[in-house]
Order: sequence, then structure tokens, then C-alpha cells
Amino acid sequence: MYKKTSRYPIIILLAIVVSFFISSVSGLAITESISNPYKTVTSIKPGSVVSLDTTTQGEVVPANTSNGQRLVGVTVSNKQSLLAVNGASNTTQVVSNGITETLVSTINGSISLGSQVSVSPLSGVAEDASSGGRVVGIAEASFNSSTSGAVSQNVYDTNKHLHTIYVGYIPVLIAVNSDNTTNESGGFINSFRSLISNIAGHTVSNTVLLLISIISFVAFLSIIVLIYGAITGGLISLGRNPLAKGSILASVGQIFLMVFIIAAISVAIIYFILH
Repeated sequence: MYKKTSRYPIIILLAIVVSFFISSVSGLAITESISNPYKTVTSIKPGSVVSLDTTTQGEVVPANTSNGQRLVGVTVSNKQSLLAVNGASNTTQVVSNGITETLVSTINGSISLGSQVSVSPLSGVAEDASSGGRVVGIAEASFNSSTSGAVSQNVYDTNKHLHTIYVGYIPVLIAVNSDNTTNESGGFINSFRSLISNIAGHTVSNTVLLLISIISFVAFLSIIVLIYGAITGGLISLGRNPLAKGSILASVGQIFLMVFIIAAISVAIIYFILH
């Protein structure tokens, strides 16, 4: 009689991997830009950071450090949003989550890829969040004086000193938060995106991030199954025929060589996709 091998460990492993993959895909879907209409008194430029007005319900105004606690998101045109909920003629579309082009400046220094941006003293314009404040989201590209499209402007500080800053647009993953700490609701996706973007040296799209996730999960599952099969199969064969130790070790070595090849090919494919 042959002893029946339990398949539960493999089934449990597959369930865990599939569940993790589904949750990751769901998280990536949330990062797509979806906007809602808000009332405005005057026209607000797309890409402006906005906060709720205190005088009129459902109305937004350009955000700054004085009204940043009521931060809503970033204004966009209908074409920039994956899904725009239609509003009246005197409304503007505002993105509260997802990636969108955002107006930023160097008033608090250069912005690095993956760093947080927050409201600034300039109404409607975000800055590097190293000094704290209401966080708008995570920079998906760096911004400095040499960035394409950056425009220089002269501004005065509270002491009437003149400063030259640069203003322009960069993509920002909107994640409104109370201060310059990571937003826990999207912490994994934001951290993973920032990590991959830093490795690639440029902004990574949702499609690329999804492809990398799929390749990584498939490679991980294949390696686990091969290692599990090599160990259990080797132990069973060794128990049945102790004299076949040499051939069993050779077979296990071949399987681990396959594991190395799968890992190397996966890394090469991911590198090719990123570059």
C-alpha cells in the first residue's frame, strides 16, 4: 500500500498567494484617478491643491498653510480623470485619490521622487513636506530648478526678503494625510510604488507595477513548489531506498538549479520591463 500524501499545504499556499495577489490588484485599482465635482466661486487652474471653504458647503478654494486642515485634493479637468462625476457649470473636478499632475514649487527645497508633498504658503501650490503640514500625497517624480517646464518666480517671505523659486507640474499619488507620516490605508501600495520607482529611476505606471507583481508572484510560487517537492520527494525516496542517496542528492541539486534559473530569469524580465 502506498501512503497518501496530503495536498493541504500546497492548497493553503495557493490560497494565500491568490488572496495576496487579489488584494494587491485591488490596491492598484484604487490608485487610478477618480474625481468629484465641487463648487467654486472663481476658476481654479487644474493641478491646484484645494481645501473646503468655511463659508459655503461643498465649495473649494486654493489650499495653503492656513486652511490646509480642510484639504480635499487636487483639481483636474474631465479628461485627466479616469471617472469624473458630472457637476454643474460652476464646479471643478477634484481628485482625492489616484495619480494626477499637481502644481508644486521649490519654496521648501527640491522635491525628490517618492517624497511627500504638502500644502505651502502659496495658495494652490504644494511643496516638499519635510517641514511638516497637511500632506497632499507622494511625489511620483522629482522637481527642481532644472525640471522640464519649471518656471521661476520671485516671492517675498514674512520678513520681506525676496526669494526666487520654481513652479511646475509633477505627477503625485494623492494620499491626503494630517502630517508628513505615511498614510496607513495605502501604505503598502505607496511604499511598493516608491521602492520600484526609486529602483527604476523614473515614475512607474500602474500597468508596469501590475506586471512586476504578477511576475514576482508566479516566480515565488514556482520556487516554493519546486523546493517543497524536492525536499518531500527526497525524504520519501531516501526512506524507501537509503542506498540511492547519491542519485537523490543529484536530483535535488538539479531542482535547486532550476530554482536559481527561474529566479534569474524573473529578475532579468523585471529589469527589462523597468528599463
